[in-house]
Amino acid sequence: MVPSHWSESVVEGLGFAATGWFQVGIAVALLLRPHLMLLRVAIVANVAFLCVWAISRTWGLPFGEHGGHPHDAGFVDLVCVGIEVTFVIGAVYVLWHPTVGRSWHGARLAMLAVVPLAVIALATAALASPSARDPRQ
Repeated sequence: MVPSHWSESVVEGLGFAATGWFQVGIAVALLLRPHLMLLRVAIVANVAFLCVWAISRTWGLPFGEHGGHPHDAGFVDLVCVGIEVTFVIGAVYVLWHPTVGRSWHGARLAMLAVVPLAVIALATAALASPSARDPRQ
């Protein structure tokens, strides 16, 4: 969503780019070197991103070209927010139950492959939707 927001407000475009790169970076770090502290950072960051999104959709951000004007929530927004909320819930569960999944093998472990496939499918559908090209749809 960086290009569509950048064309309206450089501040919003930079915010989307920084958020996206942070999320990609923390996902790679969690895959390469899983650590509970890193998971806590990811939870706090994603909750902050969700709060900023909620503010932008209810009251509008206090800065940028459209400061104080709420944005509509489109399909892309809702998919991204759904993925973020699901991540936060799953990550909090892992913090409370740090040994979850350690004894999984075979079919039970293979079921976890559904998660990244579902995220990829949802993200692809969102990026291919008309609202990804024109955020006003």
